[in-house]
Amino acid sequence: MAEFTAFLYNRSDAVLIALLQFGFWLLLICLTLLIFRIQLRTLLGGLSNVKFAGVSVQLKDRHDQIEAYLTLGEAFVGMLSQSGVSVDSFWNLFPATHVERLYVFALKYFKDTEKEAVNLELLRNIALLLMRHDRFEQSIEILDKLLAIYPNNLTCQHIKASTLMHTRLHKKVDAAAEMYSALCERYPDDFICQMNHVCCMSILGKHEEAMTQLAWAISYFGFDKVSAWLENPLLANTRNNARELFMKTTKKPK
Repeated sequence: MAEFTAFLYNRSDAVLIALLQFGFWLLLICLTLLIFRIQLRTLLGGLSNVKFAGVSVQLKDRHDQIEAYLTLGEAFVGMLSQSGVSVDSFWNLFPATHVERLYVFALKYFKDTEKEAVNLELLRNIALLLMRHDRFEQSIEILDKLLAIYPNNLTCQHIKASTLMHTRLHKKVDAAAEMYSALCERYPDDFICQMNHVCCMSILGKHEEAMTQLAWAISYFGFDKVSAWLENPLLANTRNNARELFMKTTKKPK
């Protein structure tokens, strides 16, 4: 966290002022108020002109305003930097345009931060936010930069493969299938990895391979666990175009 704060303070005043002009920081304030409402009560007590219906929050002193935004930004980054945080629980609170600003921030952060000081959790969660908003190319770019630093990070590999898969573009899904094939071999107990591999095969129209993998998953993980995935939109290709094979494979054992 100290590295991040130093990074922000090292930016020029012009950059800081430009950041204040974006509504992104208003969203950060709202999120922080919700999550850290008790801790921020004292800070917010010093506001002289709060414009919740507008695009800014004014403090008595402009320097204090910048300091406050940095504090709120640091609190938000701290949340994204936690390994246990679930981005899926709040990603839809972010408008896509604000997530794109996170992408721009991430690129600057990569450029201005030494590799050994890069905040893995923060950037990984930004990549996941981008994926959830269908900003696939941007997400992959960040993940590739992370994997260049942490080539064996399983979560980054997982997110990248999932991002490639969700593009539904044949070439990218084929790359995702290759990644999942290797991951499934290394981690046979990884249920999500196994099922995403099935989805890749389905998207690619490799119905027999998909159903062979699905049959194995049913026998290994149990029908009840796998059944929750049977209506997954990513399996629609096999479900619709190889219906008989799909129904035979997914028939509940007696």
